[in-house]
Amino acid sequence: MSIELKKCQRCGYEWYPRTPQLPKKCPKCHNPYWNRVKTKQSGPKRSVGGTVVDGADQLCQQQLKHKTQMLALKNLKKRLQSPRLCSPGTIATYLPTAKTFMEWLPHNSPPTNADFREFFTWRRHNNISETTLRTEYFQIKKLAEANGWLWGFSKEDTPVSNVKSFQPTHSIADIEKMIAARDLLTKGERFYLAVATTWGCRREELSRIVKRDYNTETITIHIAKRGVDLKHIIPDPLKPVFEAYHPHNRTTAALSSLYHRICEKAGIEHTEGWGWNSIRRMVQTALDESLSANGMRESYVTYYMGWSQSAIGKAFGGSAMAGHYNHAEEVADDPWRLEKQIIAVHPFVNMWLKTNVKGEVVFS
Repeated sequence: MSIELKKCQRCGYEWYPRTPQLPKKCPKCHNPYWNRVKTKQSGPKRSVGGTVVDGADQLCQQQLKHKTQMLALKNLKKRLQSPRLCSPGTIATYLPTAKTFMEWLPHNSPPTNADFREFFTWRRHNNISETTLRTEYFQIKKLAEANGWLWGFSKEDTPVSNVKSFQPTHSIADIEKMIAARDLLTKGERFYLAVATTWGCRREELSRIVKRDYNTETITIHIAKRGVDLKHIIPDPLKPVFEAYHPHNRTTAALSSLYHRICEKAGIEHTEGWGWNSIRRMVQTALDESLSANGMRESYVTYYMGWSQSAIGKAFGGSAMAGHYNHAEEVADDPWRLEKQIIAVHPFVNMWLKTNVKGEVVFS
């Protein structure tokens, strides 16, 4: 009695069974249908480029697409972090747009100009504004540069916003209401409101403040938009607010919610578009008026609020280089001269002072 060589029709494994009886399953893949040739593929089928593919091929293509997508996003993130480190807020806005494009891309090959055009058309058909499309245009451009894809568009192809820029500004009365409501605010809300109404910080700059950035006398503001760090004197009326709270890195979204809570507690109505920059604009406007009324140069406020030297030169000197050559802070022996002069005429700093029942000034 001889024992025949058996071969699995599913995995191709060959073996000699120990007995002449028909094996119940393949010893390697354990398939009970080892002696039957598979006649049809399992899983759903679909058409890709006119060719019908089975579930296994579809899974492979999905895995390849996911791998391609992750690599593209990794390259973009690396591009945003090196050599110049972009702010966390910038990275957080670029990556979702890039992910949307990679998920939309119908193939795993490098995208062409036709793909980019189809994507922008698809986005426009989804009823997004031209302003948003313009933002996504530059984000996709950065994605293409990070991955070495051909970007065949020129400056004339950039989408143009058809909406007038909306830059709401709080009034002086609004700022007074916010500060007057300080007893209703939490320690954190008072801290961020004090910083915003004194130095006109952007939301990104507020999110970067941690306890080690200030002591009892000075605070360092990490300027956004490629600015250099600025050190400020903490005015006496604000010192109790700073001593009572230890800030940590907050997300910009959390700070937006915090701003809305301050407005609600102060009884100030706000709609979409209002935020910390609305306070910043009024701080600059009020300081411009105050400095002018006291015979001081209005350009001083730009140094105080962390403008870039190029922006200062364009605004007050007619050219970017004018800002690089102007160093008003170096004129006096006291490096805090400008700071002290601005604080002395600041319209909002003394609003943080309180008076007791005897009418005496006390610190809040």
